Amino acid sequence: DQVLEGKHAEVIYEAAVKRIHDVSFVISFLNTCKEFDFTENLQRKIVNFHVSTEDKDEDEKADLYETLDNLDDNCHQYDTKLVLGDANSKIGKEPHWKPYIDMHSSGTGTRLGGIVNQHASFVFSQTAEDREIEVQILLGDLLSTYPTDELTWDIMARRELEGLSYSDSAPTSATVHNKKQDRKKKKKISREQIRLCTAVYQAGVKQINTEKMWSLYLDQVIDLNHDTSSLPVFKRKLLREAFQGAHSAGKMQEKYYRTWMEILYNAGKRKKLDAVLRSVTERLPKSVDMWQLRMKFHQQYDDEAAVIRVFHDAIMSLSSEESSTLVLWKKLILYYQTKENAKVESVFKEGMLQGPAVSLPLKIRYLEWVMLAKGITAARTVYESLCFQSPFCLGLHTKMASLECTQPEIKMNYVRKCYDLACEQFGKTNTDIWMEYVKFEHIRGDAKNVSNLYLRAIKTLEPMQTDSFISEFNLLKTGLASVKS
Repeated sequence: DQVLEGKHAEVIYEAAVKRIHDVSFVISFLNTCKEFDFTENLQRKIVNFHVSTEDKDEDEKADLYETLDNLDDNCHQYDTKLVLGDANSKIGKEPHWKPYIDMHSSGTGTRLGGIVNQHASFVFSQTAEDREIEVQILLGDLLSTYPTDELTWDIMARRELEGLSYSDSAPTSATVHNKKQDRKKKKKISREQIRLCTAVYQAGVKQINTEKMWSLYLDQVIDLNHDTSSLPVFKRKLLREAFQGAHSAGKMQEKYYRTWMEILYNAGKRKKLDAVLRSVTERLPKSVDMWQLRMKFHQQYDDEAAVIRVFHDAIMSLSSEESSTLVLWKKLILYYQTKENAKVESVFKEGMLQGPAVSLPLKIRYLEWVMLAKGITAARTVYESLCFQSPFCLGLHTKMASLECTQPEIKMNYVRKCYDLACEQFGKTNTDIWMEYVKFEHIRGDAKNVSNLYLRAIKTLEPMQTDSFISEFNLLKTGLASVKS
């Protein structure tokens, strides 16, 4: 029975300790555990604490030491309570406490020393060597308890990079001292440290073949390559191997492909890059980013036929997600804008035949492009041909109105035509277009037309929208009146 075996208790406790960081919770938990034999494993706990310093009030100090005292009473009889942290820096200098506490501290250590003396099962870290031994013990627990957690392998690999190798047997003080001296002498990370670090990651991805594990591996190797002052060739080799490994395993996140693409492009590896991008779009056919990368690759080599082929493959793959293809249409248009206008226009026209998610934004962009490439007269002709095409596009009307207002001599009849069509097509439910028209007449047109616009809006808008328009209109009037006064 899982309840009697304590499985449910373990699950509940593990969830709780992630949310409750309080020694009192541990004590309460241990009180409960003492009543059941099956909780023996759960009773072996590590307690972190901050020693109260002399500037704290007496109540705070009393609470701390009472907590430590209670902790020993409530823990398993034969457990060792390993108290991590440098308790030396803030506590007693009294000589008679030296067997338990080092001599670099203040006067409140007598109470802590009393607890240490009373409860032989407390072990406090005092020196760097002691703490390294403790860390080795914790690492052993980490590996045995969480061997399939990505962060376990990440911690182990990063320690290798710092020259802090894990050993199954606890290190001696002399060993730790020698390692410490070696690290002081070595200002730069050695080739061996890097090799050992990446070896741990490689072992990790074999054990846990997940995107997260590969990402931790890649992040570390990419970070190593930021320093090109030492071992640049060796580091680049490791990065290439990591990229290839993650890609081959099918576990590389999309963001890393951009970095890999730049590296391959700068190295002139065109065939390799083409093969990688083709492979990733086959594996992730719904990834717009990967299709963009593949198009960009062929654009960089100015391979027009390949650009068009990849574009059409992408549109087919993303046919069920039309809105996501808009960015690909824009990229193709930008590509041709650097080449020849005739093809730009043909791409625009093809795009405007697509569904609303693509055609409506492209109508506005096409109107802008015609204005810049051919002038206002050509833009008016295009507007005339598009403004009645279904589906209607509100942005097309407002864009044309704004283009008309940029002319040295504003043709009021052209601007009003844009607003009139917008209000005719969208004026039943859209109060904003009416307000925009009102503002135009008041600022640039004829203020006498404002009252007529108000009446037209009231008659046209649906009842639910009418109240909203009236409120907005009154606020506008109030603001204009205050400006005049």
